[in-house]
Amino acid sequence: MLKKIANIFYDIRKGEWASAFLMFLLHFFLMVALYLLKPARDSLFLVEIGPKQLPLVYILLALVAIPVTQLLSNMTQKYDVKKVLHWSLLILILNLLILRWLLWLRDPWIYMVFYIWVGIFGLLVISQFWLYANGLYDAAQSKRLFSFLNLGAIIGAIAGSGASSLLVSNLGLDTRNLLYACIGILLVCVLIFRYLKQMQPAEEPGTLPEEERRTSAPEIIKTVFKSRYQLILAGIIGMTMLATTLVDYQFKSIAYDAYPVTAELTSFMGKFYGGLSFASFLIQILLSASIIRRLGLGGAVLSRPVGLTIGSILLMIEPVLATAVFIRGYDDATRYSIDKTGRELLYLPLSQRVKKKTKVFLDIFVDRFFRGIAGVFLLIFIFVIDLSVQQISFFVLIVTGCWITLGVMARREYVHKFRDSLSRRYVDPDNIALDLDESSLYESVRQALQSDNSSQILYVLNLVRGSDVDKLAGELSDLLHHQSSEIRHRALELLGSIQDQHYVDDVKKLLQDEDPDVRLEAIYYLCQHSEEDPSRVIQSYLDHSNEKLRSAALGCVSKHSTDGEGDQAIDESLIEELLNDKSRESVVISAQVAQALGYLSEGEKPRKYLPRLLNAKARSVAKAAIESVQRLKDDYFISDLLDKLDEPDLNLEVRNALASFGEDYLPLYKQKFMDESVELSKRRRIPGIFRQLPVQKSVDYLMEMLEQSNPELRYHVIKSLNKLRKNREDLSFENKTVREYLVDEAREYYELLSIKLVQRDNLPNDILIRSLKDKMNQSLERIFRLLGLIYNPMDMYGAYLGLQSGRNQNRAASIEFLDNILEYDDKQYFFPIVDAMDEKSRLEAGRELFELEVDTYEKGVLTLLESEDSWLKTCAIFSVSTACPEILQKKVYEALDDDHPLIRETAELVTKRLEGKKSADGHHH
Repeated sequence: MLKKIANIFYDIRKGEWASAFLMFLLHFFLMVALYLLKPARDSLFLVEIGPKQLPLVYILLALVAIPVTQLLSNMTQKYDVKKVLHWSLLILILNLLILRWLLWLRDPWIYMVFYIWVGIFGLLVISQFWLYANGLYDAAQSKRLFSFLNLGAIIGAIAGSGASSLLVSNLGLDTRNLLYACIGILLVCVLIFRYLKQMQPAEEPGTLPEEERRTSAPEIIKTVFKSRYQLILAGIIGMTMLATTLVDYQFKSIAYDAYPVTAELTSFMGKFYGGLSFASFLIQILLSASIIRRLGLGGAVLSRPVGLTIGSILLMIEPVLATAVFIRGYDDATRYSIDKTGRELLYLPLSQRVKKKTKVFLDIFVDRFFRGIAGVFLLIFIFVIDLSVQQISFFVLIVTGCWITLGVMARREYVHKFRDSLSRRYVDPDNIALDLDESSLYESVRQALQSDNSSQILYVLNLVRGSDVDKLAGELSDLLHHQSSEIRHRALELLGSIQDQHYVDDVKKLLQDEDPDVRLEAIYYLCQHSEEDPSRVIQSYLDHSNEKLRSAALGCVSKHSTDGEGDQAIDESLIEELLNDKSRESVVISAQVAQALGYLSEGEKPRKYLPRLLNAKARSVAKAAIESVQRLKDDYFISDLLDKLDEPDLNLEVRNALASFGEDYLPLYKQKFMDESVELSKRRRIPGIFRQLPVQKSVDYLMEMLEQSNPELRYHVIKSLNKLRKNREDLSFENKTVREYLVDEAREYYELLSIKLVQRDNLPNDILIRSLKDKMNQSLERIFRLLGLIYNPMDMYGAYLGLQSGRNQNRAASIEFLDNILEYDDKQYFFPIVDAMDEKSRLEAGRELFELEVDTYEKGVLTLLESEDSWLKTCAIFSVSTACPEILQKKVYEALDDDHPLIRETAELVTKRLEGKKSADGHHH
């Protein structure tokens, strides 16, 4: 248990201690005051008035809560929360003095007023305390500190309950005089505020805008009803109060039967509250953190109603004091421990502005209102239906069933709230379908085509493909003169589908266009819209003296001919003549020829000329050749394509071409990837081929390719798996295998961290430390990508962006979101990395998970010098100096014979530095 207590303190970060300790003390003393009052309230009321009047006081408490809630809500919106809490305490101290004087009268109505006042007091100060705490800490801090703050409340409840019992039963203090002790405790709380002056809420400090300060109760209710999430919270609070009020009545009725004398009942109540506070302490220490860690927020929210359900069943079977003590004890013990932590965490997705507006309403008004509803039910049960305490348990079971249902819904909405905030950091546009027969839509398209935004025009031109574009003929004709060649080409393609010869003269002007695709499409348009025989028109361009038009005609014949007509129309002499062209347009002409070869049905000509064009220096020519290979799907060209994988300008086109050969060639690509004799620059591009084939075989082969020690190659494999996961939800990923690699990545992160933390400050290791940081960040990205194979990939992407944003609120929201959707086994390896701990604490967590060998500088650098990561090895060599151990200097000399040129050159540089230093030291000596 001591370890559990230590863990609560261990979670608190440096810089949080001052506020956390003061908030702990404040919560402690508030609960001491409350638990001095509760035994006095219960015993005085039950003995002087009797338990059958409890339903009436529950109803009156609800009625009083309405104006109090309205007043407090307005005050918290208009003024700083801390200031309102300060004023409230001063007013409550004055109230206690008045109440103590009134209790001398011993009139029944005084005890009823006192009961109602204590009920308001408990909600008033605790609700304001948590409103302030919710604003002071972000989501990540709240997860760390709320358990600590609850610990203060529980210890305070133990102290208050124990003190009330001790003062009344052992010291003979009159129950009424407990109010004086409470006044003294509240004065201590006021003093604590003097030290909280400089601590402002982290989110949205200050007050609300003027127009939002005076919000009426109906407006607040309207705000709550507009939000599904807040409505669920209100429902949970309502069901909680219905159930606990009924249980409270059952317990007090049975307790009054057992202890009818005031002093005895006060003593029993004090011991009872002390005992359940100690039980709360044990639950908070032993169970709270474990339940939240393993079962998440859902476990925290549902633990209380599940326990009450079990207790109600027991009370139906055996309605005795022991059973009543158990059910009421469990209710109160979990109320201020795990349930309170879970309830306050439910408010985290709401902004501080929204919380100021509605939290007091939810915590006080809804709470008291449903207690009043419970009072009405009890009046009916007792005086109309005449139900026994035992029979009321049936109704409690119905209420807890509703409570559990709402708890499950709240858990889902809670995650959705964080997912929604994270999703704003990535864009996933929906596909849009257009129907040009609809007048309003047609007008929108027409205006878009007339805009000055080229991107918008291209977008619309793509959307209207396949539609009836006759109405857009005028707009398309205007676009033939657009400065963007891509827009001219797309517009001309669409215009070609319109059987209208009015635009022939405009299209003829495009025969001199600088873009070869536009010239090709212009020739095709003229062939289709000419009054002459199309074959005669195309032949005229094939025989034209202008080389650009001849190559365009060649491309047109190849692209648009059928049944091998292009093979006969194009002879090798024409190809040779065009490829040997030395004019300024030679690159354009060669690209057009390369494009044309892709449309030939006979393979001899493409096999003769495409290898030559694939290796052309001009990117446009090589790109056209690759696209032709992709159309032909002739495996004769596979080796040529694989050789071009490492050319960055053509990488995408090469991968698409290789993927076009189909899944039968995937084993060949996998073999090339695993072959260490293949250049690394080519191997790292191979996984990209698989992502272009979204089939199960691609996933299976990529999973096998993850068995790769090189982290850079693993990254590209994981990235391709991510792409497949995003594009095809029906593909199967082996979660067990993915989790094994997830553990390996976490291990690698901690190993890099262990090496980083043993570095010396007096060595030339800045570049090494920066490189280790970069490698750790890369490892974190791979971890997120692997998580994206198990969970929703867009959720993981949004959470990753939130963590990388640099903003504490975004980071805290990401961590909280992940904490609620990741399974426990995944979190235990992952969370110490992302939770905002310092690196030493992070490494300690890593050592608990893995056996990390590096614990000295020598081991750390030696690990890098013997690693397969060439860059880290290079940086490690550069960091070695004469101050380093002899074994490290020896490794530098061994690196002089390394195959990697960068490692070899760095070793040469460092050996000169080492020898120069030794020589200088010897000369000095």
